[in-house]
Amino acid sequence: ILLDIMMPKLSGYEVCAQLKQSDETKDIPILVITALNEMGDIEKSVQAGCDDFLTKPVNRIELTTRVRSLLRVRHLTHERDRLLAYLAEVEGTTRSTSSES
Repeated sequence: ILLDIMMPKLSGYEVCAQLKQSDETKDIPILVITALNEMGDIEKSVQAGCDDFLTKPVNRIELTTRVRSLLRVRHLTHERDRLLAYLAEVEGTTRSTSSES
């Protein structure tokens, strides 16, 4: 999700926090794009749960690189979770087989 901080009704901080609190959207990477560039703005974004931060004007190459990186991290996180679930299943099967012997 590409999100601006300055929006008409809710701030980007509020939108980000709401997205990160929902089970359906909490794992979706959020990249904040804004004209605000003070350290306090970056800190607020991170506290709200954003995954990365770019200031306007945005360089197209930098934006593409950041989005790819966030998607790669998300993919690797899902792969790790899948492998951990598989290992837990194998471990449970191994324990059941060992206790039957």
